[in-house]
Amino acid sequence: MNAVGIDVSKGKSTVTIRRAGDVVIMPPRDITHTQSAINDLIDLIRGLDRETKACMEHTGRYYKPVAMMSVLPSRSMTKMCLSDTISFMPVF
Repeated sequence: MNAVGIDVSKGKSTVTIRRAGDVVIMPPRDITHTQSAINDLIDLIRGLDRETKACMEHTGRYYKPVAMMSVLPSRSMTKMCLSDTISFMPVF
């Protein structure tokens, strides 16, 4: 399984992708909250093999651009966890 961790802040998020066994697929990097940057992240995630899950920090309203631009059906991404609510929603 792949794990996508998203630390949300105003205007950008820091994202990392890891796999079991401490394998780093993508080291932490900043992703701006623009449609094109988020689309690039979605394309990267869709290109991964194995099931992928994401966990996103629910920071005030700052998480909303990422959540809203990322809610797309896909076989590769199955669930998203908003860390303070522990609720799940389909994404990517």
